[in-house]
Amino acid sequence: MDWIGREWIPSSQGALLLIYAATLEDIEYLEKNAPRKLVIAVGETEIKDCKQLLERGYLCLGKINKEEAVQWLRDKIESRELIAIILRLTEEPQGTVSVFPQFVLDIIEATQSMRIPVWIDSFWNHFLTHSDSKPIARRILVGAPKSPNDTGWDWLRKSFYDLSAQALSMHSELEESIGWQAVYYLKERKNLPIFIDGYSQKTLTGKVLLGIALKVASWISKNVHEQRVGVLLPIGAGAVIVNLGIVFSGKIPVNFNLTVGSAMNLVSIERSKVKTVFTAKMIKEKLQDFPWPKRTIEIESLLQSFSKLSLFFHIFLADHLSTKALTTLWGIPKLGGNREAILLFTSGSFGEPKGVPLSHKNILANISQIKTILSTIPIKKLLGALPIFHSFGSTTCLWWPILGGPQTVTYVNPLEIEKLANLIEQHQIDLLITTPTFLRQYLKKVPPEKLRSLKIVIVGSEKLQRQLAADFESKFGIPVCEGYGTTEAAPVISSNVVDPFQPLVQ
Repeated sequence: MDWIGREWIPSSQGALLLIYAATLEDIEYLEKNAPRKLVIAVGETEIKDCKQLLERGYLCLGKINKEEAVQWLRDKIESRELIAIILRLTEEPQGTVSVFPQFVLDIIEATQSMRIPVWIDSFWNHFLTHSDSKPIARRILVGAPKSPNDTGWDWLRKSFYDLSAQALSMHSELEESIGWQAVYYLKERKNLPIFIDGYSQKTLTGKVLLGIALKVASWISKNVHEQRVGVLLPIGAGAVIVNLGIVFSGKIPVNFNLTVGSAMNLVSIERSKVKTVFTAKMIKEKLQDFPWPKRTIEIESLLQSFSKLSLFFHIFLADHLSTKALTTLWGIPKLGGNREAILLFTSGSFGEPKGVPLSHKNILANISQIKTILSTIPIKKLLGALPIFHSFGSTTCLWWPILGGPQTVTYVNPLEIEKLANLIEQHQIDLLITTPTFLRQYLKKVPPEKLRSLKIVIVGSEKLQRQLAADFESKFGIPVCEGYGTTEAAPVISSNVVDPFQPLVQ
């Protein structure tokens, strides 16, 4: 594949190509496909034995002193050679930018040569499965050069961010619909547990979830005529099935807030033009002041109304028909792009709730970025206890698990900290996504052995105090990373990450 922005690379002049991270396979690809012959220099490396790098003709900057490295680079530049400096040589592809190795920056600074940022975008058979498979191709993006007279390194970080964002936007898979991808991923993991409901103890494998959701979708298509369909359910098997069924029916789920007053929810119902709401009997009895529309469907009653034979038949179809056949039969479009996929409402902290439509592309891009951020950590199980009427819970605890993410153990109430800790221990959860408020309760109420399986904790929705993060890591030995986002961003904008060159605390 051609290099994008190759016009920034001089045809005969010496220059430094600055690449944040690359694998050995990436470097081989660069050497074979570069517009000019490359000389390779490596900074930090995950490969402890530099002998194989030297045998390839690469210079290990960390194995010689600064003066030697600078002189070597200057000689190459004077010889009009093109030098690719790999700031970090990694064993697995990297999609994030962490701390630049200072000794490499010092060497580059002293070289006084033209610097050109380069981003390697490795992509796979399907863009959300990349951590489990080898890349099938690579896209190389080149940014505008900087003269040696420019000081500081903020420009380089921004260049890497801009190039990586450009690379992500070029993935055609982002134009697909969440419904089509849900069928694809549930088929791919048809015999594996996707969700385990920690409250009801029900397990949904890929084919069971897909089959039941398709049955619900058929019922919705026949009986619900408006485009948006309401949901008032906590995270769990019922909420997963209903949201997926609504999407499969070609309609838009609107998850209403279980914690705000009736006046706020009335505004949300009126603005979304929802006339049908799916809920559970227990929720309906508990929230009697909710502005229930005339048509309220209790999900447990609906599922019980389906014959066992009908449910078995739909699960059989989910098991044996291809993704193409299922999406054709149910009319699930492959493309979604910028069309509205779900509708969320802000909590009304600053006046009345505001509707925020999220597109298929919003959700798919955010999930891709989440998986990229966590690509260096083997995450197999997630605790999903955040409310799905907020975008943080909707993306991380509902759609990410459906669309190729980790197996997820759900629980209806994020306030029951002791119960959640027991679930973490029982199911050997790797990843906890929560808020600083809830994190403080873990610190107060949970003994360290309950959370021993966790590899990382990510918090969002409010500011994380440094002392809280330090106290949590001190007690449990688990790093806490902070995310930032907004509903409109689906929601993650940025997140602290664990440096792949610094091993996790165990």
